[in-house]
Amino acid sequence: VEKTEDLLLSAKEALVQKKIDKSIELFSNVLEREPENSVALFSRGTAYFSKKDYQQALHDFTKCI
Repeated sequence: VEKTEDLLLSAKEALVQKKIDKSIELFSNVLEREPENSVALFSRGTAYFSKKDYQQALHDFTKCI
C-alpha cells in the first residue's frame, strides 16, 4: 500500500508533466484517505481548472478554504 505522501508526490509530478487526468485520479486517491487534505484539494482544483472544468475547480477551491 502506497503512503499518502508518496501518492501526493506522484500526483504533483503528473500535474507538472501535464498528465492532468492522471493527476486528478491520484489527488482523488489522496482525498479518499484524507478528505480534508488542503494541498490535494487545491492541487486537484488546479488540475480541473486547467481542463476548464471550472465548476469542479470551484468546488475543490472552496472546500480547501
